[in-house]
Amino acid sequence: MDGVLVRLLADKTGNPSVWFGRLFSAVLPDLNRLRWYAPWQPWMGPPAHFDEEGDLWRRGALARYWRSFAEEYIELWGFAAPPPTLQREGAVALLLYSDGTCWELYSDQPGVAERAFTSAKAVADVSVARARFDRRGEAFGFVGLGDYWRDTKRPERRRNG
Repeated sequence: MDGVLVRLLADKTGNPSVWFGRLFSAVLPDLNRLRWYAPWQPWMGPPAHFDEEGDLWRRGALARYWRSFAEEYIELWGFAAPPPTLQREGAVALLLYSDGTCWELYSDQPGVAERAFTSAKAVADVSVARARFDRRGEAFGFVGLGDYWRDTKRPERRRNG
């Protein structure tokens, strides 16, 4: 999956939702067409308006909920259609946030990764790299986070076993 990795150079907010809005608003309509699954909740508690039934969010849910993102590590898997089983390998898009350090977006949707890259390049206080999910470490190194990549041993794997 092609993607973009955005290093947050001056995160004074500590709030992943602030950066999500700045970085991904240009591709939010594309991402919002997907059904999203969070292996663990991206907030301290669900927002008051959270009204999903089951684990897989309906289309349009990402636009309703991104402003509530508040956890240190966020992983969301986007599916074009309800999958037979909820496995990351079946996702057509992935969103990953690492505690005040970076946001990553990977997508098989045509043009989404490139538009996200172009949009993120226009945001102040970030360093942006094109990325591939199967070679994430290279992108971390490109934006100066190679040590972070090695030290954290891929936080999403640590959380998923």
